[in-house]
Amino acid sequence: MRRLHLRAVVIAFAALAVTAPSASAAVTYTEIKSKQSQKFLEVAGWSLQSGAAVQQWGPSGTDYTPGANQLWSALADDETGPLRNKYSQNCLTTDGTPGHQLYQNPCDGGWGQRWTRRVEWDWSKFQWITTYHNPATALYLDVSGSSTSNGAAIVGWRWNGGFNQIWWGN
Repeated sequence: MRRLHLRAVVIAFAALAVTAPSASAAVTYTEIKSKQSQKFLEVAGWSLQSGAAVQQWGPSGTDYTPGANQLWSALADDETGPLRNKYSQNCLTTDGTPGHQLYQNPCDGGWGQRWTRRVEWDWSKFQWITTYHNPATALYLDVSGSSTSNGAAIVGWRWNGGFNQIWWGN
């Protein structure tokens, strides 16, 4: 009887282990750096506020590394999903209007927060390029005015093939 009871306990425990939900995979964060300016995509002023502007800035971490406000959730090649900021835990958002500055908002899974990362060979530049675009609006991450200055706005803009729409990282 004791052996039978022990066997029932082992079977029940094994069933629990099989049906228990698994822990979700850890999120990987990485920098997104402008090909043209070599500056990072960041939430301005380390803000935690909804609607805070996204801009480019040089490294804010030590040893020329990006700060937590310059790190974003990683997307695989041709993956579409949110770009979540490590520091604020808010998502990169567009209102869908070309030329409007991108901003952070709480992640809601809406169309304005879905970005596709594409890595492809560009024969005109003879190099691999990485772009991010919002499939609902066809707008790309773009450094406004091709600026190389700290604080330049990141906007959504139609594809033009400029280095201000090409990124390193992730």
